Amino acid sequence: MSKRKEFIKAVGTCIYKIDALKMTSVGKAILTKLRQSVNQPLSRTIIIWPFLFESMSDDLLGTSEQLTGFEKVLLNTCQLFAIHQQGQTDSVLLVDEVEKYKNLGYSLKVLRREQPSTAADRRFNAMITATTYEELLIHLRHLIRLVKSKDTKTKINYVDLAGDLYSFYSGYDEDVRLAWAKEYYRAGSNKEGEKENAK
Repeated sequence: MSKRKEFIKAVGTCIYKIDALKMTSVGKAILTKLRQSVNQPLSRTIIIWPFLFESMSDDLLGTSEQLTGFEKVLLNTCQLFAIHQQGQTDSVLLVDEVEKYKNLGYSLKVLRREQPSTAADRRFNAMITATTYEELLIHLRHLIRLVKSKDTKTKINYVDLAGDLYSFYSGYDEDVRLAWAKEYYRAGSNKEGEKENAK
């Protein structure tokens, strides 16, 4: 198994564990700590490391004082999930057998249902043209908060997102931009939008 596949499997283990605990006191505490760890020094996030990194093999964990790419992306993905899950009882994980392979662009398409969609497109384009990984994360946090405020039923495949974030972090940013843009601008609305319009 390649390290990337091993990493995505580890992210799934971690994310699904948090999701299963989300309504328990332990789960709520983890989600709170994840949200509080955004933009904080590594020393301020140490309390959640045991929970996050126990799902990763020795091959994925680094030995230096700095986070490896795998460790950083795992932490960032869980932070984004925690932001999205805040205040919601239903899971925000996209796990539908048909839709689970859809990427972030598919989920963000819900923002285009507003008329005009120019503002949403501008925000999306600002995200996909981010020149650094850190800039991408800033836009992502903003868009996820926006999605949550517009439609609480919208779900995101956070395991797939982790794979895309690692690709972006590793220098395959153009591939990620194109994949997200194709789904975001693809004609038609996502399933949630179709359900709403059918009512």
